[in-house]
Parts: sequence; C-alpha cells; structure tokens
Amino acid sequence: MIWRAVDISKAQMDRGRYLVIPKPGYGEQTIEQHEAILEALKRHDAESAAQAMEHHLETSLRNTLEVAADLLG
Repeated sequence: MIWRAVDISKAQMDRGRYLVIPKPGYGEQTIEQHEAILEALKRHDAESAAQAMEHHLETSLRNTLEVAADLLG
C-alpha cells in the first residue's frame, strides 16, 4: 500500500524536480543533502538520518514552491 502511494505521487515529484534542478545551486544542494542522508545511514545514526531527510524534504518543498511562484508570476 505504501509503494502504491509513492508510485502515484512520483509523477508530481518528478515534475517538481525537473523545474527546480536546473536552477543554479539547486542540483548541488540536493546532492549535498543526499550525501548527508547516506552518511548518517552508513553510520547507523537513525536520528541524524531522519533530521537530514526532514531538512531535505523541507528544502525541496521550499525550492519547488519558489520556482512555482516564479512561473506563475
């Protein structure tokens, strides 16, 4: 059931990614955040991984909303 929810929302997430990543600095920011999540997971540090993931999701939402606002004028 969880995979179905992810699969359904993936198209919307992909649209957001295609709009945001070309913006200067956004792609690099995303890579750095993914690396932070991965490093925490490698250390088996669940709390740091969760915090890094939360930060990444908040940043992704903020960036997507910023780009959408720019497109809508």
